[in-house]
Amino acid sequence: MYLDKNTFERSFFYIGPGYDIQPLLRFTHLCDTFIYPNVYLNRRPVEEWYDSAFEHAKDIEVLDKRVTRGFDAEIAMECGTDRHASIRDVFKMGHYEYMDFFLKLRNARDLERYSITWRLRRRSTGRVLTLHFFTCEGLEAYAILSQIGRYAPRILCTIETRMFESPRGVIDRFFVDQQRARPILWVRGFAPDLHFPSRHSLNDRRRDAFDSVGVFSVRAMSFNHQWLVGRSFERQRTSERHCFGFMTKEFTRELHEKSWNPEFEDERHKFVTESIANGIARMGNKDVAFLSRRLINRFSLDRNHVHSWESILGECGHKQTAAVQIETLRGFVDRLDPPSDAQIHLVQNCLEDENASYLAALRALRHRTVTYCRDLADLLELKKVALDFSNHESPFPGGKVSVPAASTN
Repeated sequence: MYLDKNTFERSFFYIGPGYDIQPLLRFTHLCDTFIYPNVYLNRRPVEEWYDSAFEHAKDIEVLDKRVTRGFDAEIAMECGTDRHASIRDVFKMGHYEYMDFFLKLRNARDLERYSITWRLRRRSTGRVLTLHFFTCEGLEAYAILSQIGRYAPRILCTIETRMFESPRGVIDRFFVDQQRARPILWVRGFAPDLHFPSRHSLNDRRRDAFDSVGVFSVRAMSFNHQWLVGRSFERQRTSERHCFGFMTKEFTRELHEKSWNPEFEDERHKFVTESIANGIARMGNKDVAFLSRRLINRFSLDRNHVHSWESILGECGHKQTAAVQIETLRGFVDRLDPPSDAQIHLVQNCLEDENASYLAALRALRHRTVTYCRDLADLLELKKVALDFSNHESPFPGGKVSVPAASTN
């Protein structure tokens, strides 16, 4: 395994991951490389869990796997000239933050060091992916690969590290410096049922992860379905994680002000950035709507012609590919036989990286459709940036950002 700055810049970088393949099922439209540094988990359970997870994931095929005993950051990662800079100084840690960080590193000092690389293919999209799981502290790996902020991954992820989720904390202070490159998204979250002492209440932990403050303050991505992981923590009660993706205000403003040209709208199918509740309020008597049961309950929708995806796909229908879902929808709509001038209102039920497949499948429907997407980041796969941010020499308000080319899959 060798990670250089070019690999890092197109990656999903996950600080302190446990047993989790959700990024490989949600972000392949933005990243082809997934970097998982973890300093606490031994090789054998990691290898066995991921091998099993890939075997049972219907949409993932393992092409190759390489295991290396021993891990040396200076050999395995491209290091800048300042690679020995103090982590405390780089991330502006306070005394108690650093002591917590130092004690955890000291406790992990004698654990096994290794790296495992899987080369994978998403069957539904044909995308080839690489997952690197290796023994290294996450902040240390970020400092080395980013060369203290000169480069950034496309996605940064921190979920239940118990140190880095807070939008007021260590990571936010790192990105306050506008000369440091910033990822498109910071995905942050927590385990809602993980037992903590009473001073760490659920509301406190939710606020720590989801407050709209700091550099990454715009909630830009929710997730269509539960984010489910394996058992990583001693006091873990369930497999569910709650998380959202956040963007900076500056990047959000650029997306709105500059010409992000839709590649996915024609005379029959369009996407709108508003709530399905608004669309249903304007629905004609002939129209039909399809959304999740969760959204139907959330908006207290009891109108005729409003159907849940679960009712036509089954309870596990979200695990089907976008193409299969829309083909099932087509058969259902044909049986309903609405008038030819009726419109179908949709909130997509597929995973976030299948927007291109979803669009292609929609064209098999004989009725006009409108898809409601309130989250700015959901459609990154289907938008084309008029500005070219791929050149890091170009100035960018609020820090440089790594922006992917639009997917053509």
